[in-house]
Amino acid sequence: MPKDPKALMLLAAKTNGLNGDDVQPWHLKASFKLYDEQGNVKDQGTYEEFWISPSKYKRTYTSNSFMQTTYGTENGVLRSGARDFMPEPFTQIRNEIVTPVVIGRMSIDSMSSGKEKVDQGRTVLHCIGFQGNTASKELSHFVPPTYCFDTGKPALRISLRWGEISKFVHINIGSFQDRYLPGDLEGFHGGKPAIKLHLDTVETLNSINEADFTPTPDATSIQPKVTISSAVAQQNQLQQVEPIYPPIAQAAQVQGTVILQAIIGMDGRVLSLKVVSGPAMLQQTTLDAVKKWVYKPYLLDNEPVEVNTTINVVFQLGSHPHAVP
Repeated sequence: MPKDPKALMLLAAKTNGLNGDDVQPWHLKASFKLYDEQGNVKDQGTYEEFWISPSKYKRTYTSNSFMQTTYGTENGVLRSGARDFMPEPFTQIRNEIVTPVVIGRMSIDSMSSGKEKVDQGRTVLHCIGFQGNTASKELSHFVPPTYCFDTGKPALRISLRWGEISKFVHINIGSFQDRYLPGDLEGFHGGKPAIKLHLDTVETLNSINEADFTPTPDATSIQPKVTISSAVAQQNQLQQVEPIYPPIAQAAQVQGTVILQAIIGMDGRVLSLKVVSGPAMLQQTTLDAVKKWVYKPYLLDNEPVEVNTTINVVFQLGSHPHAVP
């Protein structure tokens, strides 16, 4: 176990999850339950993925309230099932299994480390967060994103981050392709259980069945037909929800512009968002707000079409976050 935080993070990024140039094709299936604030099950389902490469995969989410399959192909990305936004927890659980340690979203040179007693004092983990965090006996005092590892090996045990699920606990850690994977995940928000996931199956694909990657007849491309400037998109905006400037980011004097790539549907609602750049501490609050924005449908030959555009949201200390062309 490296003692240097930077070296440990680089090692952890290589040894946790299913992301990397040396990863062999894989298939996994997991079952999960989502809980409301009263602790009752509000939804349940499965996440399944067949993965060959970043451009060839099949990813399916099925629950009582949502079903969607995304296909990565040589001709682009296609999608069947629901066309609206995937519930954020679904995206989070996939990231927590496949790419749990992401060092590109934070300044690896501005980290600090320490040991924290968790699990009611029975376990001591090695935690890494932003430099300037005040060491404390309470893990919640760390500023997200924070990663906590076993003291004897770089296996991820706890991660704190911005999002609907703000804390993930990795349980029953196993090994797959020389990487650490959780057999179970527990997610929390505001200290209350939000999700529980069990990894049912994970296997290396020694042979490729092309039928597993063939899009269904109803699958359609999610690539837009038209690209418009951010200025044109802003002129067509009908509804804008203002992002919340996180108090913790203000206290740290974090400001700047978050740039998003957006696909706006034929009904004027945002179909998908991707962060292009911007301060890590401001990205999630921007995504949460912009996905609720509504635009006038863009017409091409008097017919509404999906469009691709960029959205720029400026965060400046002393003022409210706002969009600019």
